[in-house]
Amino acid sequence: MLAAGGVQLALLGGSLYYVIAGLGLLVSAVLLWRGRSTGVWFYLAILIGTWAWAFSEVGMDGWQLMPRVLLLTVLGLWLLMPWARRGLV
Repeated sequence: MLAAGGVQLALLGGSLYYVIAGLGLLVSAVLLWRGRSTGVWFYLAILIGTWAWAFSEVGMDGWQLMPRVLLLTVLGLWLLMPWARRGLV
């Protein structure tokens, strides 16, 4: 869904971030679904890219950063928990 909306946005002249992040999250989800720990590392790469993109867009404005990074960061913290990684190889 994120990648599809990102394609529409990119065709209108917007940022390619949503296409890249959407595809990256899809790859990470498939890896995690298959029980691969590389999915966590892939997610981390997307999260780092998201933070870099967000800072380049809005700088240090916390109110504008929050909607761009909060959900992905919380999900990333959840992936660090032992019970979330228990079944991964």
